[in-house]
Amino acid sequence: MTHERLESKRDTSTKTKRSMKTKELKISQVKINGENPRSITTDKFNKLVNSILCFPEMLDLRPIVVDKTNVALGGNMRAQALKKIADMNEELLTITLNQNISFKEKTGAEQKKLIQYWLDWISNPVVITAD
Repeated sequence: MTHERLESKRDTSTKTKRSMKTKELKISQVKINGENPRSITTDKFNKLVNSILCFPEMLDLRPIVVDKTNVALGGNMRAQALKKIADMNEELLTITLNQNISFKEKTGAEQKKLIQYWLDWISNPVVITAD
């Protein structure tokens, strides 16, 4: 499925609009960029996983930018985090979420909804990408 989004692109003097093409890809189709200049510690990576788990809406706001061969150019760490989430089973997902302070602050109904969201996503792990 292809989506069209309008994104503001800043120039030093003016604002212009450009169309950003987005599409859904299975997370397994997104290739991790081995030449990514950024690296993060294991602790920060785990915090990223937890952040995504408690705020999945962010994934719609910040698509993973890929090239024509689906190598991640932007969002490489998010792609890695999503691959880790995709490999979780229900027990590991629940344990991971229950260790998260943001998750603990949610109501019981919100917690159940979030767990179900991820279980559904894991059964069909797609991500929005942009070129």
